[in-house]
Amino acid sequence: MTDAILYIDLESRSAADLRKTGAHKYWEHETTDLWCACWALGDGEVQDWTPDMPCPPDIAAHVSAGGIVSGWNVGFEKLGWEHRLGPKYGWPVPEREQYRDTAAYAAAMSLPRALGHAAAALGTAAQKDDEGYRLMMRMAKPRKPRKDEDPDALLWWDDDERLQRLIRYCRDDVRTEREIRKALIPLSPAEQAVWEFDNRMNDRGVRIDLDMVRALQRIADKAKTGLDKRMKEITTGEITACSQVSALAGWVGAEMCMKVESLDKNALAALLALDDLPAHVREALELRKEYAKTSTAKLNAMLACTGEDDRARGLHLYHGAGTGRWAGKLIQTQNMPRGGNVIKDPDKAASIMLRGNPDIVDMIYGSPLTAVSDMLRSCLVASPGHRLLAADYSSIEGRVTAWVAGEDWKLAAFVANDEGRGPGMYEINAASIFNMPVEKIGKKSQERQTGKASELALGFGGGVLAYHSMAGIYGIDMAPVYPVLCSSTEPEIAERAHDRYEECLKRGDTGTDLMSREAWIASEMTKVKWRNKHPATVALWKGLEEAAFDAVMTPGTVASYGRIKYVVQRGFLWCMLPSGRCLAYGAPKIQDRKTPWGDTKAAVTAMTVDSVTKVWKRVALYGGLLTENVVQAIARDLMAHGMLTAEAAGYPIVLTVHDEGVADVPNGHGSLREFEQLLCDLPPWAAGLPVVAEGYEALRYKKD
Repeated sequence: MTDAILYIDLESRSAADLRKTGAHKYWEHETTDLWCACWALGDGEVQDWTPDMPCPPDIAAHVSAGGIVSGWNVGFEKLGWEHRLGPKYGWPVPEREQYRDTAAYAAAMSLPRALGHAAAALGTAAQKDDEGYRLMMRMAKPRKPRKDEDPDALLWWDDDERLQRLIRYCRDDVRTEREIRKALIPLSPAEQAVWEFDNRMNDRGVRIDLDMVRALQRIADKAKTGLDKRMKEITTGEITACSQVSALAGWVGAEMCMKVESLDKNALAALLALDDLPAHVREALELRKEYAKTSTAKLNAMLACTGEDDRARGLHLYHGAGTGRWAGKLIQTQNMPRGGNVIKDPDKAASIMLRGNPDIVDMIYGSPLTAVSDMLRSCLVASPGHRLLAADYSSIEGRVTAWVAGEDWKLAAFVANDEGRGPGMYEINAASIFNMPVEKIGKKSQERQTGKASELALGFGGGVLAYHSMAGIYGIDMAPVYPVLCSSTEPEIAERAHDRYEECLKRGDTGTDLMSREAWIASEMTKVKWRNKHPATVALWKGLEEAAFDAVMTPGTVASYGRIKYVVQRGFLWCMLPSGRCLAYGAPKIQDRKTPWGDTKAAVTAMTVDSVTKVWKRVALYGGLLTENVVQAIARDLMAHGMLTAEAAGYPIVLTVHDEGVADVPNGHGSLREFEQLLCDLPPWAAGLPVVAEGYEALRYKKD
């Protein structure tokens, strides 16, 4: 094996839309081919190759010797090599283990995943060529025929001037990627193994029931046509489609003599709650609500990215979040509807839905669009002769938080519940909040829902707003809870909650404008009582914040809190996890920041990629955020270890969604129980962490 690294970048063209098909189906498309490849061995000169040339001898020797191949999002180059460079142009094809993804290195250091943005963030000498990028995007797609050309011909921007400019752009990308790679820290051997697992999972893909997808499309299309027809009738032709949201908002406002700025989910609910809403306006809003229940976007995505063998590939993004968790691509399985609204058993419903008749669906289930939404997950199915085994970690973030914090009573309670010897955590929280015996907490009671919302909302330092938001998700109105809590809460806690409301009301902050006085105070009391029950967790927030602060104040010195360590080196604040993996925060510094209650406080700030906008920006690293990052990162490390263990035992993983692993397993091999146990296999660093996974076995994917 040669010590030099082969840096390579491919420029391609195709009639397929890469953004919709994904890289796997893109490279399978008959029109996909190469404009050029640019490459360099080590620090050598960047060279280029075009399809009229043989494979460069240096590349052939390097690959055959097992040399490393590096690229930005190198999975794209890997597929191009396997589908074109190898079979069509005679290049020797590298093994999966030879590839190194510089974009993955950047993501693991919380740097932007786009090459140009990463170069700008690092301030490298070589930068992304924006003009060349625009040319590349143009040459990647067919051009329109000119007047004297065959209108049915597949034509390209293939003049020599453009091609030479594209090659210069490709060379620059190789130089930029090479320079960035030298500024990054490679993945550890353990993380490289996770990247290779991710690549296998993406190559394997998951089978899609295309007959079901098309049937659901027919149901949705016909149902929406009916809704549009009725909307036109109600509005006397002013609104011709339920998708015309802005126009509908204007119409509602005119009918109600009021200004309606939005018809999003919350605004719709508020309008429909009005007692004096005219019947025709109510019906129009109900039509919009029904129309919005499902989107054909996921169905279209399934059709677009599913290959000839009925498998959708490339659905996962390694290190899609700063914590290392996977993100979704294409179908976006991470944000699929839960289902179960009108269809309780997708397997039984499949034969009905496959008819594609909305009238039959309406007769049986009441709402065709809700039924379509309920069946979206069930479009993902087991391979012939296989079944899906899916298992989800139970309360994993609560367990990890307790383990990191040293909340021993809570760890013992999880173990007791796992063994059938004690109540669940939601019941325990509810009993503490309402000061009542835990055995009095009913499974479907509002008290239990309150305990559940507190467990999910407050573990990372969340306050009244966080709890109020979570309570809303679970349908909890805290205003009626107010007198109950006042009568069951220690007087000093209740008095302080009332005082805090008055303080926040005067400042006009912390959500006093979003909820009633009673709901606000009830939420505040719930928060305080949860925190009183979790002293070690509260200490964890402060401890991590102080450790990060000390590390930034004394670069090169390790500062610890419990199982977590922080140190500043090479311009980053590193958070060292129990697994040995590190989270990275760029360009850390101490800055004065205003607190939510109006004070000024010296705090650690750092550069990281915003999870929504993907912009590299400076954020304050407060204790709750640091705790959330640590907990989610540890949960991710457990999931990665569990999936690698399961796959090694013959359970091929096809999906990971949040804290869930899904395997496509041959009939006759293994069992659900064994799969659950393999996912819960603990690495040595996680000793003492009680982990449980629960799942199901089925032919169709679902939310159990």
